Amino acid sequence: VGALLRGLDDVPFKKYSRLLAFHPGAGQIPVYLHHFFQPETVTLADRDLLALNYTRRNLLLNGRQDTTISLIHRTGFAREETVNFDFIAGILREEEGAAPVSAAAAGLSSSLAPGGILILSGTATGITRVAQTLANVVQLNLVAQHKYRGFAAIVFKNE
Repeated sequence: VGALLRGLDDVPFKKYSRLLAFHPGAGQIPVYLHHFFQPETVTLADRDLLALNYTRRNLLLNGRQDTTISLIHRTGFAREETVNFDFIAGILREEEGAAPVSAAAAGLSSSLAPGGILILSGTATGITRVAQTLANVVQLNLVAQHKYRGFAAIVFKNE
């Protein structure tokens, strides 16, 4: 979470209207982004239904209206045909292996609107291991990389 938040230092402050948070855990990042950017919609994606419901609950407790929250409950992340998100943030689960991480990164990057921001975070070791794979899969401009207390974040922009 700390590395991902540091990645926000390299994100232009503006209104992002369609936010996707993947692997949201208990919801710290989506709640922070809800307050910071005030997006019109928040979409949460995870294989863990409890995490999705807990994050949704925390967003509601922090003033987000229920009608503006969508949940995607599944393993991995495939392109959402009807939505181009202008801000995507979340944690990579590198323990799943290079192929699923690459597939998730490809799905995420193809769901990013022009001018959109993608922040990927994970353990420093894990991000280092998948960085080359991500560079080959994600056809976006690298904005910054951050390391923080054993974790890392990579910030991309779709120019």
